[in-house]
Amino acid sequence: DALLPYTSPHGSCNENKDEEIADNALIKAIRYDDICRRLASLAMRPFDVTIATTTEVTTISKITDQNNCNNTSGMVDPIETKLQNTTTKLVTTSLAKQHPNDHLLQRMSKLWHHFLLLPSLEECRGHSPHKRTDTKSSERHPFLISLILPAFHEDGSHLIVKLRKALNRAYEPRKVEVVIVDAGGCTNLDSLIDASEKSSSRDWGCVKIVSFTSGGGRGPCLNFGASTASGRILTFCHSDTALPHRWDERIVSTLEHEGVNDLALARSKEPRANSCAFSFGIDQSREGLSMPFASSRNLYYPPGIRAVETTANM
Repeated sequence: DALLPYTSPHGSCNENKDEEIADNALIKAIRYDDICRRLASLAMRPFDVTIATTTEVTTISKITDQNNCNNTSGMVDPIETKLQNTTTKLVTTSLAKQHPNDHLLQRMSKLWHHFLLLPSLEECRGHSPHKRTDTKSSERHPFLISLILPAFHEDGSHLIVKLRKALNRAYEPRKVEVVIVDAGGCTNLDSLIDASEKSSSRDWGCVKIVSFTSGGGRGPCLNFGASTASGRILTFCHSDTALPHRWDERIVSTLEHEGVNDLALARSKEPRANSCAFSFGIDQSREGLSMPFASSRNLYYPPGIRAVETTANM
């Protein structure tokens, strides 16, 4: 109903109040409904159009005929010439400008700055379509953290060595799920599963491998890994990244504000952190600096890698 053209059923005295109610309903619909928000974004997006203008110029020429004795004026019939000149111009416009009588487009244009405002925590909790009050957090997220690693032309034996360092530096690895996203060209990744099953009690809560074949680079690869993760907190990491000691505990402490719940944070007006990052660190061991390629067993050591790590944290 919020998307329908507004008409006041109460007469002009309550028209402003009813219009305000209708505008608030439209704002909520576009803020909290994914489809409405995307359609509104497409409708309000400016675009370029080419406007062609054609002008016509008519010239009349009069020529004197000196050899025509019968024509006392010495003039012949005038010659009319028409020339057309076409010019093009690129203009930025929008659907609201092209359709000034469309009521919905004009309402969205007027309220557009309200759509861009981020809703409060209470509004998100009250209008979330995925809110489930009858399900415990541990049931929705069996793991505290999902560690998502993209793998491209990696070897399983090298990943085991790299992951073991992250495991030894974790505080509670049993609460961590490791998601390896195979983006192609990887070998012996099954050895990760075998090593996890044969290890001692100090191991990851879960290790799983998912295949990503859609392409598009690192971003889509990480997004795909996130879609398969079941941890409450998503941690994106590369296999050559050096994680600090007790990295999992530090992530949870930062994002959960030392255990302070959402309501207490909202009352104190303290902003909730939704992301965090460590200082840039690269595994500078032989395994960390090596890159086994599918067509070769040679190891590659990038020059200047220590300088990159130092300057990145300045």
